Amino acid sequence: MEKLSDLCRDQKQTITPRKTNQDIAESTDLSVGTVAQFFRGDIKNPSVYTAGPICREMCVSMDDYFDIPREASPPDPDAVSAEADNLRIENAALHEQLRQQQKSLRMHRLVTLILLSIVALCAFALVVDILSPTLGWFRA
Repeated sequence: MEKLSDLCRDQKQTITPRKTNQDIAESTDLSVGTVAQFFRGDIKNPSVYTAGPICREMCVSMDDYFDIPREASPPDPDAVSAEADNLRIENAALHEQLRQQQKSLRMHRLVTLILLSIVALCAFALVVDILSPTLGWFRA
């Protein structure tokens, strides 16, 4: 597989108007030394921030080099509309489910509060019963 720097170097030699390393460095905000090292292949693993601007300036597609597929065509408006409708329906169903769960949670909290009140009343009655020998369940 040919290196990206080789593709850019070949393109640099055939591009018109001819561009110098200085021209490329100025348009990419890279140093002339970095541009020269890239074209010589001295940079073994150039970063995307180095290779990207140089490739853009040389009209070399990094997508083609890395076999990144391009989207064939824009999405169908009818399909997008149908998907949006499906998402609205799903959203409404989820909101209804959330409302039901919130209602159930309120009911559970109420039942828990009532049961805790009964337990607290029984505990109070037991303490009063133990402290008063003439009243309550246990009598002396």
